[in-house]
Amino acid sequence: MRCLLPAILLAAVLLPAPASADGYDPMSTRGDATGTAIQYQPATSNLTEGIRLFEGVGEDDTAQALLRIYPPNLDGDVAVHDIGPNASTQRLRAPSQAAAWTDGSSLVADPDSGIVWKVDIGQDPATLSVFTDVGIPDDTGVPIPLCSPVAVATEMNGEQGVRAWIAEGATPHTDPIYPEFLASCGDEGGGLQMVTAGGDLAAIVPGGNWAYQLPRRPVKGLAFGEDFGDGELLAVVGESPFGDALYWPDANRGRVLRVMTGVGDFPIDNWSILREMVDLTPGEPQLGQPQYVAPLDGKRLAIAGPEGIVLMDAEGNLLDLVYSRDGTPPDGLEDALSVLGIASSTDGTTLWALFETGTWTKRLAVWDATQFLYSDDRTICVDAGADSSDCEMGGEEGCDATCPTITDAINGVLTGAQIIVAPGEYEEHLFVAAKALSLVAREPGTVRLVGSTEPAVQVYYNGPPGLTIDGFVIEGGIGLAAWEPFLNDTLGGGILVGEAALSLTRTLVTGGQATYGGGLAAVAPRELVIDGVGFAENRADWGGGLTVQGGWMHPQAPVYISYATVAKNEATYLGGALCVSSAWLHIDSTIFASNGDAPLCYLDSDFGEMAAEILFSDLWPQQDWLVEHAGDGPTINLAEQGVVGEDSINEDPLFVASEDLDFHLDDGSPCIDAGNDGNVDPDGTRSDMGMYGFHEWEPPVDDDDSVVTDDDDVVDDDDAVDDDDSGGDDDDDSAVIDGFLPSGFRCDCSTASGGSAALAGLLVVLAGLIRRRRPGA
Repeated sequence: MRCLLPAILLAAVLLPAPASADGYDPMSTRGDATGTAIQYQPATSNLTEGIRLFEGVGEDDTAQALLRIYPPNLDGDVAVHDIGPNASTQRLRAPSQAAAWTDGSSLVADPDSGIVWKVDIGQDPATLSVFTDVGIPDDTGVPIPLCSPVAVATEMNGEQGVRAWIAEGATPHTDPIYPEFLASCGDEGGGLQMVTAGGDLAAIVPGGNWAYQLPRRPVKGLAFGEDFGDGELLAVVGESPFGDALYWPDANRGRVLRVMTGVGDFPIDNWSILREMVDLTPGEPQLGQPQYVAPLDGKRLAIAGPEGIVLMDAEGNLLDLVYSRDGTPPDGLEDALSVLGIASSTDGTTLWALFETGTWTKRLAVWDATQFLYSDDRTICVDAGADSSDCEMGGEEGCDATCPTITDAINGVLTGAQIIVAPGEYEEHLFVAAKALSLVAREPGTVRLVGSTEPAVQVYYNGPPGLTIDGFVIEGGIGLAAWEPFLNDTLGGGILVGEAALSLTRTLVTGGQATYGGGLAAVAPRELVIDGVGFAENRADWGGGLTVQGGWMHPQAPVYISYATVAKNEATYLGGALCVSSAWLHIDSTIFASNGDAPLCYLDSDFGEMAAEILFSDLWPQQDWLVEHAGDGPTINLAEQGVVGEDSINEDPLFVASEDLDFHLDDGSPCIDAGNDGNVDPDGTRSDMGMYGFHEWEPPVDDDDSVVTDDDDVVDDDDAVDDDDSGGDDDDDSAVIDGFLPSGFRCDCSTASGGSAALAGLLVVLAGLIRRRRPGA
């Protein structure tokens, strides 16, 4: 019996070319730059603000290291400073990254010497002294030598005082069986170190036994973001030092780790960068292995690799391309071969980059970062009946372009765009990577997305607000096959979420099949919001309706399930409705019905604890809220654990016709007026449980303009049924908008007279809520 959801990374998808494929022209460039480290130095008592470039001595111990200081706009004279050796004749050899320190001095990481140097230009030549060459002491109290310090960042004005953050390299272990679990720098060190102005040391990430902790992913670059929450350390981590290991075949993946420095235990959020931004095919915009990060205004990040510079928002969503070596080179960068470093001003409005040109000099470029994209504010319409095979500009009123497929629309936009889909059947498999988008059915329930050989929807590597899907019917789909050593397992029949955020509203997911999560599988999700959704007739070995495994990337992933109906799903082993591991569950006003003998299960996890809260919900036909362990562990009674609120029940919800997927509530249902008592139906009564208790539907109105009955989800009045076949207008407006839905998926608003107009008004309201805006808009 299988008992653990594999802790794997998911197969990746092609990232479409960003909208600005050729990047942005810099404001100015200059080609007389030298050096191998780039740093922005703010104004201090002995230095005006400017760019500092350090150049090491290489193999020639008789040569002086150099520091060149450039004005911010790259115009004007360049100050050149010799850097003499320190008192013991040690020299700066291979500077990799620098950061400002007190009194105008700079800290320089020097991996070749194992030292973080302090360079002070208050004297001539500039003095070189050892800032630190040791890290946190081991168990015996003996300080451990730094292991290849590759990056340094500083926090100069935080409440914690002046601090330096130092990233160390890594040395792979020689164990031939599981080397990825045993990487370290020496025996104890590695990872990130913190050094205060008073000399205090702390190991933030001293090592790691799991795939995405340091030092298995060696840090390439660091930056401190003053405007990111309480202040966050941003660390770019690069490829595995083990190459393409059998069990973790992702050596080229790059990530950004966000270390929350404003709290005591320094939690880390593994904010992702796509593998595809590393491995794009020749001729397309490329990033290369991510190496550098610079915070910009508007909580944006510039991420650089040797091939290019991309713009991301603070949650990991792709905004645009700043520079790429491929395509048409920006003015002034025609001779650039690779990116050597980036830096930003303290206010985030200016970005600098250093480029290799293949000559004895380097090239510096500076951009006004306020010209960069904040979000894609376009509205793209999708119409299966569109004449062209390509997306055309304009089309319907309010559309910036009209595409014949949803895939075309997704591939043509970036973070923040809204895609409105016309009624129709779409046999597509949707892939959304590193983007926060809104997919909205023009008329809820009339967009039928049909999957076949893989999940109908796959979403990877984005962050909140993530991908929003509103008003779809997602039918079919087969789980995605995992690789070694889990080749016999599949994940997510209808929907697969990998290290991403997803919001589902007013949607039905049915007919999906997988080993884990027939309807939906979420692996290390950033956030799941499921509101007004049905999961029905999905099948899996574990988690017929849904499977959620948080942890290792985002421990205790937040999962919000409200006003949902999870019914008639099947699991071969356990968890007909839901199987979960390492997540924080908030379940509200939800019905679990007819999901087998063991509808709820949990899986062991070494990556994070689980927590749950269940309010105003129904589990039937079970008489107890029992969660079975997917193995030999104990069964948990949630009611005894205080997890289940006293307003939850174990009663037959009395669906109208569940055999036809009609999950409206029949007369006498105990779920009517039993949902969250803080929400009301459109008629002003307490909300109902289940997918039709979703309290954000438009108020339904009967044909005679009277208010609907208190039991507004009951369908035995004539408002939801057209009983006149003569062609007369006998309450038949619902048929206009629910052509692809099972009979049970008619929302309250569809029964109203003039229902299409009401839905159009609702769509406008939703569009205003969902659509992302530029800061200050």
